[in-house]
Amino acid sequence: METLSPTMWGALLLVLEAVGVVLVSIGAAATFVRIFGLANIPVLESVRPYTLIGFGLALVIIPACTAESGAIGHTRAVKRSDAQVERTGHLEQGATISEEYLQIDLRHRKQIGPVGYFGGELSESYWFIRKVINVVQPGKTEVHFRHATSGYAIEPIDMPGAYRWRIVDPGEQEILSPFVDLLRGVKGFKELLAREGKMRTYYMTVPITSKGQEIVYKLRYYNAFQGPTFEWMGRSYTEDTQLTEIRIHFPDNKPYQALEAYKRTATMPKTPIGAPEIEESPDHLELKWIIRNAKKGEDFFLKWSW
Repeated sequence: METLSPTMWGALLLVLEAVGVVLVSIGAAATFVRIFGLANIPVLESVRPYTLIGFGLALVIIPACTAESGAIGHTRAVKRSDAQVERTGHLEQGATISEEYLQIDLRHRKQIGPVGYFGGELSESYWFIRKVINVVQPGKTEVHFRHATSGYAIEPIDMPGAYRWRIVDPGEQEILSPFVDLLRGVKGFKELLAREGKMRTYYMTVPITSKGQEIVYKLRYYNAFQGPTFEWMGRSYTEDTQLTEIRIHFPDNKPYQALEAYKRTATMPKTPIGAPEIEESPDHLELKWIIRNAKKGEDFFLKWSW
């Protein structure tokens, strides 16, 4: 017998979930009828309601737990890989940046529906990062770049020659989603909400050789940007940065409709930016956002509807 594909697993578990809901409903109806004697319904009187409810709950719980555990489909390999990543606490960046370039490619993104969720399917998006070191703190021999996601995981690809990739311990997650209040009740964000809006955080560590050193790498984000009506990206500055250029490529079938830019500091809540330096393509499939002279402790966010 061939191994089931993620889609087939997803369809099977979704059907079991639906059957479980039906059995629980029938069992509850039978219990209600028997307790209050409201009607003479032979079908309901002939069933064993508690058996139905118990079996139905099992059919509801088992598929849900299977999906959450990442035991099948593409999530299994990513979850195993993430479990092997070295853990760490907070790390200071260690150097200021003269210029950085972030390219976010959403063109491989796909919406994960119920079948995909139960089947352990994953959506992929890519970040290309280029940074130029400016001033290095005395005694520092390496620099730590922080990355976070509200999605499933981040995986390093196309890395510099010498690097370390670490994940922040779950109890020390330190970045809070600025739009978590808008995600409450939205399917697909259960894990983020269970973490009270704290995003899964990683550090890329690279040795520093000199001022002007260029560091280039690429990251794969899993199940990021899954918001059905809006999404966002952010840049949290752990050291001063003179110039940031952010380019975002949107899927051909999902151009952005409207943009909102925000800034937040330790003493100022998330506040709209009146005139962000953004260049937009006519088809709304690409944009460029320039951030100048960002300071340590400042956070910038770009939210879009689509």
